[in-house]
Amino acid sequence: MPENYFADTMSCRILTFVRHFLLICAIAFCSPLWGTSTDSLSAIIDSAFRFLNDGKEDSAFLTAIKVNPRTLPNPLQTHASRLGLAALHSQPSSRPWIEWNALFDPKIWSLEEKMDLSRQAFDAGLFPVGSMWMNYGEHETGARHAWEILKVRLAASQGHWKEAGERLDTWKDNTARRESSGEVLFWQGWLALHQHHVDAADTLFTLASAYVEESSAQRALEYRQALLIDSSQALYDYIRGLPESPLPDSLRSSSLAKVPESSPLNPYALWQSSLISRKAGDKNRELLLLQSVSKDISTLPGRKATARLAKLQFEPRFPDSAMAAYERLLLQYQQGVPPEFAKSRIQALRNGTPQKLIP
Repeated sequence: MPENYFADTMSCRILTFVRHFLLICAIAFCSPLWGTSTDSLSAIIDSAFRFLNDGKEDSAFLTAIKVNPRTLPNPLQTHASRLGLAALHSQPSSRPWIEWNALFDPKIWSLEEKMDLSRQAFDAGLFPVGSMWMNYGEHETGARHAWEILKVRLAASQGHWKEAGERLDTWKDNTARRESSGEVLFWQGWLALHQHHVDAADTLFTLASAYVEESSAQRALEYRQALLIDSSQALYDYIRGLPESPLPDSLRSSSLAKVPESSPLNPYALWQSSLISRKAGDKNRELLLLQSVSKDISTLPGRKATARLAKLQFEPRFPDSAMAAYERLLLQYQQGVPPEFAKSRIQALRNGTPQKLIP
């Protein structure tokens, strides 16, 4: 990858870190409900859980920040930490929830939870926060593999490509490693592609995709598809906008916007942009992007967008229209994620039991 890959993002990273630090301070020191009784604090947490279960993520967060995790008595702190994890399950890599979870004593999290929180923080571009959890889990038994992968991502986020590659090579050859090589191969391919070594990346993604029992196999296939359908500059603008990118969401969006309409990757870029808007809570922009990409359902992003629009626009008030949209999708395409989602929504609508499912 060219040396200036992160040069234009440094000031943005500094500002982002300062902004999130100030937000954490505001939550930690300005909460009006400090000193509230245990029963009242418990009621607040329960209320946030109810909002979350009802799909009202924004209300859940605004309720949660009324309490300061650092000052909660046990077992309320444990109860609140479950809220934080549930919120990230509902909204993966949500920056506000990651920052709220960062206020807890790191010892409250299990090893697996610390590694998952680190990964989600990295996915959100919050590398200082992710590093905090990662360092707490460094010396715990069973953390080595996750820790090594996170260290690779941290090195890459700082532009230290050689260090990242050497760490992956060393870990891959380490006889103490008990995990399969699929995830290592995926990240080796990721590093190769970011450094414009397309042939090496293609080979590594192909090898990683063979480990079908690992989630990284699907991501390897998706990356390989991207480099096969467009190897121009649009490819690099596109991968800079993907979830694994070390860039903050604002720069991910900017990079995706550079993918030209003439590129076969354009609908994929629009879909990824809609996911960033969804995570940011910008529903209007998400709808505009979905409407744009859904115009052509011959593409996978077009089918995903069609299913998502039916869920967002029609189901709440026009369930018959939603049913018709799902059925049209199934008439043309019977396999894949969008049709499976459409089948599940049709069944839910027929049963009268709406579900919170997202394609």
